[in-house]
Amino acid sequence: MWSDLPAWVPDTGAFAGFMRVSAARAVKAGLTFRSLPVTAADTLAWFNAQPEARRAKLKAGLSAEREAAVLQAWHARKVVG
Repeated sequence: MWSDLPAWVPDTGAFAGFMRVSAARAVKAGLTFRSLPVTAADTLAWFNAQPEARRAKLKAGLSAEREAAVLQAWHARKVVG
């Protein structure tokens, strides 16, 4: 499922260029970018401002059950070539 992990898509074949978009027009129109330290600090401030119930439900990655199912499917795949 696309929601389990970040999308790691090869840059060749049918998905070549997937999720690659030039920001040149936006930059030319005046878009600016914040530095990584500012972005990290603002993200942490936002997270700390969330209700305790929301912060307690912090989740990253797969559940153990989902990971086992994915690994089982991966090991069971038929490799062509």
